[in-house]
Amino acid sequence: MRILSATLCSVGAIATASGQDNRDLAIAHSQAMVEFQAGNYAKAATDLEALVSRVEVTSQVEPIFYTIGSAYFNAGDYPKAIAAFETYQAIFPKGPHAGG
Repeated sequence: MRILSATLCSVGAIATASGQDNRDLAIAHSQAMVEFQAGNYAKAATDLEALVSRVEVTSQVEPIFYTIGSAYFNAGDYPKAIAAFETYQAIFPKGPHAGG
């Protein structure tokens, strides 16, 4: 539930992303999280990766980067999970999940 709560908070960040079609981004995020909650983790991860490629990287979207790693982990794709968590840690070295 913690991941869901943190990720839902980032919907507001997506909705205010500068220069983006805010509604489409929010819908894409919601759809990815529906996939995550339904247990379609690989689909959620790829959808979230597509989403973060469309937004400005700020601390407001930090939960999405972490959720990508969690989704790959839950899907059993450990190499992609590791890569996603390493990306998270590189971008957000002081983030709540960075472990540092």
